[in-house]
Amino acid sequence: MGAQPAGLVPTVVLGGEASLISDKIAAHLLEHGLSVIAHHDWYKARSAPLPDAARVLFLMTDMVGHSLSTPMVAEARSRGIKVVYGCRKYAVFASRLDAAGFPVRAPEAPAPLPVAPTVAATLTTLPEPPEPTEDVPMPEATTSTNHELEEQVARLLAQDPTLSNRALVRLYPRITYTRLDAAARAARQALGISPQSRYVVIMRETFLAACAERGIASSVSIPESGIMRREAVKPAKVARGVPKADLRDIREGTLLKKVLVYLSRHPLATNTDLASVFSEQAGSIPGYATKGRKLLGLSTGRGRAMSAQVDATKWEATCRRYGLTDTYPVPPSGVLVRGLREHRPSVAPKPQKPVAATVPAPEASAADPLKDVRDLVELLRAEMGKHRIESLTLTAHETKVQRLVTIT
Repeated sequence: MGAQPAGLVPTVVLGGEASLISDKIAAHLLEHGLSVIAHHDWYKARSAPLPDAARVLFLMTDMVGHSLSTPMVAEARSRGIKVVYGCRKYAVFASRLDAAGFPVRAPEAPAPLPVAPTVAATLTTLPEPPEPTEDVPMPEATTSTNHELEEQVARLLAQDPTLSNRALVRLYPRITYTRLDAAARAARQALGISPQSRYVVIMRETFLAACAERGIASSVSIPESGIMRREAVKPAKVARGVPKADLRDIREGTLLKKVLVYLSRHPLATNTDLASVFSEQAGSIPGYATKGRKLLGLSTGRGRAMSAQVDATKWEATCRRYGLTDTYPVPPSGVLVRGLREHRPSVAPKPQKPVAATVPAPEASAADPLKDVRDLVELLRAEMGKHRIESLTLTAHETKVQRLVTIT
């Protein structure tokens, strides 16, 4: 893998998957001054001798078996190679690296890491991808051989090591992604480039040797750590109020468009209602109904009184985008309620309890104006007898009651 940069300690990683080591662990070890020169994954059944240049053995304790680790740890101790017991979590093995004498390295300079030139700036100096001519059309599968495509991609990566596959697809639109990805993998392996999500790790000596072997004059300045960050690309802004699900076009005549039109006019329609309307495609109604309600911002509820909550912003944006007319008028509150459903009990209804009849108040007679008062007094006397009340005094401000006392 070439000579190591100054200050980096050659390290062998034992255990774990290759993707985990190349994507995460190697970058963390590089921050502590350890450069991975070999890796023995946990799928191997037998141990292998350690390289002569190895100075540290980093053991993934939670991702390796004893049959593989025991002989290699014994060899490392016999040769004076330092053994660091790590794991898959950086928060755990960072302190172990510090205790072993490998703290986090200070930055090379106060200035930030150099950012590779953008794709737009590279296009002015790099060779153009092959273009079709009028006389000889360029088929998609036979634009160039795999070796020629690998050479072209290698020249692009030599000028911009952070170039992603997405950028290569824009440069070579007539080449299939499978061929382009294979060529990019081979070129990166030859140049010693390990791509990550937001940065790339470059083996500087391997990169310079490969460029010199291929006759490529690269002007890229690679830092000592070998890490080059990719330029952050801001995603395109989405119009406010427009749901993400409707960014694709919905063609006329499709079931989704029909369901969308029907729900815009009948927002309280159930899946059963939609299945009866579109009976020929009833099996696909649940999925398309869910998509349609999501586009319109409908959140339905179930029960005897069916209701729906409408997001007015999504409703208006979707209706305007797809030209939906004669839509249901959404109230300002956004709440829609349909009448009670017909209740069909499965058993006979329970008999209702009798309700006490209301006795109308006695009407005053013209011959006896105090008749209603006398009737009220008689009712009070009857109640007094029931409750053993001897006397009852009523005034405008108070009531006095005297009960009978029984002595036994």
